[in-house]
Amino acid sequence: MIREGVVHLPQEVVLIRQEDSRNSKGLQAVDFVAWAIYQKYEADDERFYAIIQDKIIVEETIQHHLW
Repeated sequence: MIREGVVHLPQEVVLIRQEDSRNSKGLQAVDFVAWAIYQKYEADDERFYAIIQDKIIVEETIQHHLW
């Protein structure tokens, strides 16, 4: 997905680096949000999703076969 997003940037260098979320509160928050949504759909566990549910403006699921 990243490749498709940058393929139209001719003559540009795109640097991507991986960060350890233990060193970044922002990444920890994003990890939690992604994990909570994952738990809702993959483990049928909405406990953590309930914490963030009122912050989600639009929620749309994409069927696996479409990606």
